[in-house]
Order: sequence, then C-alpha cells, then structure tokens
Amino acid sequence: MRNSACVVCGKGLKPSFEDSMDDESPPGAATVFTSRGNFGSTMWDPSPSSDDYLQVTICDKCLSQAAATGRVLLCQPQHVVTSVVYSVWSGPREFD
Repeated sequence: MRNSACVVCGKGLKPSFEDSMDDESPPGAATVFTSRGNFGSTMWDPSPSSDDYLQVTICDKCLSQAAATGRVLLCQPQHVVTSVVYSVWSGPREFD
C-alpha cells in the first residue's frame, strides 16, 4: 500500500503479504480509514459531487491505545425493517 505509515506515530508498516510490494497489498498490523469529507471541517470537506477521499493508516498499537482511553467509537448502524402487509392476490388485473 502506498505511503503505508501510521498517521499517529509515523511507524513504517510492511505489507500484509510479505512477498507483495504492490500498491494493492494492505498494511499488516494496522487499519486503513477513509473519509469523503466532514461538514464543518476547515481542512477537508470537498463538494458532494467529488469522488476524492482521504486515506490514513493507524497501526494496531496506536489504535489499541486510543481505544483503551475511550477515543475510538464503534458505530453499528441499525437497519430498520419496515412492516410488510400481506393479502391474497386475485390474479392479473386490467390496466387502463
């Protein structure tokens, strides 16, 4: 992965696949985060039509330390299922 260093401590990270030095191999012992912007940011908030995004890598040690001090949020979206109404189908109907 290109520019694979922890954004917090600066530690260089090796690819997950030791024999792979291509740009597609994710870093080992780290997590990659992306951001398409944040309304209110004075640093990064591209237009909604932009496909650009920022990407940062945080090594497992720094992520673990941040989590231990309550600085990492786990987001678990709740997908609400709408109710379904069933009725007996009476077959094809005529359309005007």
